[in-house]
Amino acid sequence: MNTIITLAILCPVLSVIIFIFVERRRFYRRNQSGIETFPSYSSSVITRIGEKLLKLIALVLFLAGIGFFVIWYFN
Repeated sequence: MNTIITLAILCPVLSVIIFIFVERRRFYRRNQSGIETFPSYSSSVITRIGEKLLKLIALVLFLAGIGFFVIWYFN
């Protein structure tokens, strides 16, 4: 029972941390005009795919946290 409530708290917190990490990196990659700059095209593609995967993981963690909370609440 304690494990479920711990996961219900930990998953959304990790989700928010991952989301902030990705958005912070995107913010600091922008130049004065507001355009994202990359050293090469392949770096751009790999970075964007990686960030999308991290955002997907953050979404899954957030939903899992809500699911754990619902399971804990109804038990």
